[in-house]
Amino acid sequence: MTRKFSIIGLGLLVAAVLLSLVIYLPQSGATDMLSLEIEVEGEGATNPPPGTYSFEKGEEVTITAEPAEGYVFYQWVVDGVETPPHGKPVLKIRMTCNRLVKAVFIPSEGGDGHASQSSRFSLRIQVLGEGTTDPAPGEYRFSGGSVVLVRAEPAEGYVFYQWEIDGRRVGRGSPLIEIEMNGDHVLRALFVEEYLTAPLKSVGPEGDMGVETGSTAEIAAGRFPEEYSVIAKELDLSFNEDLLAHFGHGNRSLFLGGPAAIPFPWEEYGVSFSGCSLIVEDLGKRFNATYGVRDYAAILLEEDGTVRIAGITRYGTRAGLLWLLQEYDLTPGRGLIVIEWIDMDGDGSVEYWETSPVLEL
Repeated sequence: MTRKFSIIGLGLLVAAVLLSLVIYLPQSGATDMLSLEIEVEGEGATNPPPGTYSFEKGEEVTITAEPAEGYVFYQWVVDGVETPPHGKPVLKIRMTCNRLVKAVFIPSEGGDGHASQSSRFSLRIQVLGEGTTDPAPGEYRFSGGSVVLVRAEPAEGYVFYQWEIDGRRVGRGSPLIEIEMNGDHVLRALFVEEYLTAPLKSVGPEGDMGVETGSTAEIAAGRFPEEYSVIAKELDLSFNEDLLAHFGHGNRSLFLGGPAAIPFPWEEYGVSFSGCSLIVEDLGKRFNATYGVRDYAAILLEEDGTVRIAGITRYGTRAGLLWLLQEYDLTPGRGLIVIEWIDMDGDGSVEYWETSPVLEL
């Protein structure tokens, strides 16, 4: 009887051990859980609300920023990295690791929303092309130190091109801009017909040109253009006579003109010209010209200081030269630059404010 009991007892003990192993062994299909911490800076809220949450690894989470009255959403900070200002208030984030997200809100007129009235400045808003702004075009006065948000709204058939502040082009980007009222300012919203910007759609989303730097080419400030001699054919010389007066007769060379006027192996630098197109081969970028309306130029800054400006047509060549004369002190470290010109005011002439760099390598 004792022997039988011992066998039964031993069996129960083994069963208990096996059961404990089943309970405590990690399950091979168990899902990893990760934490998402949401914070807020400024006056506003989020959905989900600020706090710490757990989500399965790989799950996509949507967070919405909701500004309080008198405030606007400014940007997201994801794991310490700031997103571009005035982006979308909706963020989709994938849980690949523990994440920290902060929604940043700012007063709609900067400061604490109650800036001193002792200093007030004017903001004149203008429009070129077909479109409007919010606030509407006109002249306004704001407290010193405040920040004014202005949104560009293109008319049908037009697109927002870029902003111009006090005569200075500030590049393509968001149709929403903030102006710090530290003085009187003139802000212009530039709109162009949609068909003119069609080539840009292959360059990058929302005007993002993917700018890179890395060349050792350099034009030293204070030595350009006086120490450069211009080499060009008669057509380009006569078309740019007013601009060439800035150049001297130095020992450095600036070659002015497209490949038909001045043959050069542009292909060795990843650039080719085909009919009315300028192509950057390595990046698969193609820029198409419309004679007298839209044009492009390739500017090559070689390591020995030689400069080459080649437009698809003479308008592009002039646009490249005009842009370089205005921006030469900003060029150290650049190698290849593609300049775009669009005749925004329709007068048939190339003006600096109508030019923009669309690619830099």
